[in-house]
Order: sequence, then structure tokens, then C-alpha cells
Amino acid sequence: MLVHGDPNTTLPLALLALVVIVIYLRVLFYFIQDLYKPERRVYGSDKTVWLFIIVFGSILGCLAYLYFGRQD
Repeated sequence: MLVHGDPNTTLPLALLALVVIVIYLRVLFYFIQDLYKPERRVYGSDKTVWLFIIVFGSILGCLAYLYFGRQD
């Protein structure tokens, strides 16, 4: 029975989790920067609504903005 986990596998999993979190935050900030470019127009609602969709919608919110929100 492992109570505290194997120290040989805990560190690589923590590093992997950290890398995934950093990548997710970078993607999130990219979409927020893209949203608030002066020349960027969005479909439907105003940019504040899309900000909430991106931030609270996680990856699905980013994809929704990418496919449905951006007006190129």
C-alpha cells in the first residue's frame, strides 16, 4: 500500500502538471490579447462577454472564441 506515493514518479508528474498549466495560461493570455486588439471585431456580444467565455470556459471557451467569436 502506497500512502505517500513513490518519490521517483511524483516529481515527473508534478513537472508535467506545471508545464501543462504554464502552456494553458500562455494560450489563455494569447486569446485575451487577441480579443482586445483595437482592430479585432467579434460576433454577437461585446468583448466583455467573450472575455468571460474565454476565462471561465477553459479550453472550450478558447475554441468557441476562435471559431464563433472572431470576425476576420
